Amino acid sequence: MPKSPATKPSPILALGHQSRVGKNTAADGIAYHLRREGVTVVMGSFAALLKRQAHQLWGHLGLEDGPFYETEETAFLRDTPLANGRTPVELWIAYGQAVRAVDPGAWIAPVLEAPRPPGSLLVITDLRFDNEGDAVHARGGFCLKVEREGTKIRASDKMIRPDFPWDARLLNDGSWAELRGRAAELARGYIATFNKGGPA
Repeated sequence: MPKSPATKPSPILALGHQSRVGKNTAADGIAYHLRREGVTVVMGSFAALLKRQAHQLWGHLGLEDGPFYETEETAFLRDTPLANGRTPVELWIAYGQAVRAVDPGAWIAPVLEAPRPPGSLLVITDLRFDNEGDAVHARGGFCLKVEREGTKIRASDKMIRPDFPWDARLLNDGSWAELRGRAAELARGYIATFNKGGPA
């Protein structure tokens, strides 16, 4: 039986790593601009499955699913204690780390190995751990660090090593439109390099 041809790798761009620096806004800008240029963009999140499962386990304590906490009006609730005295962030970290103790790549595979259209760009909004970034790089991906002055450092922001080799840094020091445009420009450059077979 003839072997099926190997699947051609597709580009991956992961944004990290602190909370509330504009990662989702930058990701939305990449998707908006590149889709208008004919690029198929698939959005992904390493923590989405974790937060969905945590909501199923502790919804009775008042824990909502992840997207609930992503607005300016609800972000403060991430650090507000629930009925058991622990905050959503504390529950997410504890649950995520417990699963990682069993399988360090448990939250990675569902995102990076999920089927997607050939040639599509996978944009991951929440790179926070060394092994997540290493897995992205191993697949020819691009790790973009979004930075914003004056952002509060949370426990979940300290999970990646200080010397992690980011491929680029994006300073969020202007308007949301400027952030979205800069992110899209970096994504265009990465895709061009990726399609030529060069390093990220």
